[in-house]
Amino acid sequence: FDAFGDCLCCGYGTGSYDLTVNGAVLTTGGEFLSSEATEFCIGEGFGCTDATACNYDSAAINDNGSCNYDCAGCMDDTACNYDATATQDDGSCLVNDECGVCGGDNSSCGGCTDPEACNYDAAATQDDGSCILGGTGVVINILTDEYPGETTWSLTDVGGATIASGGPYVDAATAIQEVVCVGDGCFTFTILDAFGDGLCCGYGTGSYDLTVNGAVLTTGGEFLSSEATEFCIGEGFGCTDATACNYDSEAINDDGSCNFDCSGCMDETACNYDATATQDDGSCLVNDDCGVCGGDNSSCGGCTDPEACNYDAGATIDDGSCILGGTGINVTVGGGSWDSEISWSIIQDGDMIIADGTIGSLDICIGDGCFTFAMNDSYGDGWNGATYTITNTVSGDIIGSGDLDSATTGDGMSYGENYFSINTESCGFGCMDATACNYDAEALIDDGSCLEFDLCGVCGGDSTTCNGCTDAEACNYDADALNEDGSCEYESCACPEDVNGDGVISVADILVLLGEFGCTSGCSVDINGDDATNVQDILLLLAAFGTTC
Repeated sequence: FDAFGDCLCCGYGTGSYDLTVNGAVLTTGGEFLSSEATEFCIGEGFGCTDATACNYDSAAINDNGSCNYDCAGCMDDTACNYDATATQDDGSCLVNDECGVCGGDNSSCGGCTDPEACNYDAAATQDDGSCILGGTGVVINILTDEYPGETTWSLTDVGGATIASGGPYVDAATAIQEVVCVGDGCFTFTILDAFGDGLCCGYGTGSYDLTVNGAVLTTGGEFLSSEATEFCIGEGFGCTDATACNYDSEAINDDGSCNFDCSGCMDETACNYDATATQDDGSCLVNDDCGVCGGDNSSCGGCTDPEACNYDAGATIDDGSCILGGTGINVTVGGGSWDSEISWSIIQDGDMIIADGTIGSLDICIGDGCFTFAMNDSYGDGWNGATYTITNTVSGDIIGSGDLDSATTGDGMSYGENYFSINTESCGFGCMDATACNYDAEALIDDGSCLEFDLCGVCGGDSTTCNGCTDAEACNYDADALNEDGSCEYESCACPEDVNGDGVISVADILVLLGEFGCTSGCSVDINGDDATNVQDILLLLAAFGTTC
């Protein structure tokens, strides 16, 4: 029995068992589920009653299940499965078939052995009578993926009639070859996948190819539900492209067999020279000034003038883009969870958009002036953690930064604005709220900078400059404090000599002290704090005698 139901072997180890009686192994095992049973008998009249068994007991009347066949096998030394250890022949002897397969049926090397047949099989050594004389052999090779049952194919003529078909298949990752003999004409080969994921590459690396007269017409594997190839066979059909490796000057109709594997660049000075090419296809290229084969100098092009506001230190080829004058800025936007909703623009003088963009980094040259950085969110839920930073590309100074959610103006969800200036103080940015403590009567654009007096009378303050203890009875009373901050304490200014805490230093205090006199550790009466009650404490108490605390 196995309580878990996964046997002794082989999910969690390689356990096993055997049962032996009088030296005879009655049963062995290990691969079962919850249980496995063996019946046997012991005593006179019980034994192996099978005359073909190694331990046959002629005196046994009742078979006890102990028959053993380990000594049985093929005893014919001319057989391909001869067993030299066998002592009893079990009639299992076999001979090699004509393909050399022990016990085979000649199918492994069977096929058409006539080279004139359209389905000639060069690998066949035994002719199986399948030869078809006349016509052309269309060879279909398929390597199945992990789900061969999804793969089928068909070969149809120009009228749509199906000439041959194959699949679905059984074995995964298996090479399959089909040969179809056809007459002259035009045909369509279609390969299909029932699941719609082709032969490659989601579930295995299956593939297929179609070959006619040694020419590979098509190869593939990466398709969805189906892929079709049209081709023609017969006189007048062939490759009509003069640039192809297998160009047929006598062909009238192109059969789709053109092969360009031999074409390429044959100029040894070209950067894409192909040493294997035997036909030049006009594809030769040269390196551009940036060292890129066939490039257009754009990879290293840019402004090489250090005085220009868009100077590019990485550029080696000046592309004429230099802009003299103005200030170079970099706008970097992004970092949120829904950046695809973000857009922005820079507006000058209130209505002229001079730059715009989405997420990413953008270098811009702008003149002096006053600018609005306008922020948009297409979904209307803010920038979800995204921010922007505007940096001077020369000095590295940050000109402005922020996000839509905390925009100076706007709803902070769909739209918002912040403001900045370049080399000018006359933008008119300021607080336009007359009730604010930093009201700017000359401001033309409210930049959201308005402040209020705090509780201490500080403009834009946090009310911390006038905090303190406002209780006149406390030891740390602050007459200048306006806001009680909870710091009041009453211990530091109390009378240490008032040991009984009745508010008067009297004989009662002396008596309490004398009761503790001589204490040297953890003393409850210790006026001078030296961790002892001694003469020094008495002197201090007498000095304060009669004082009201």
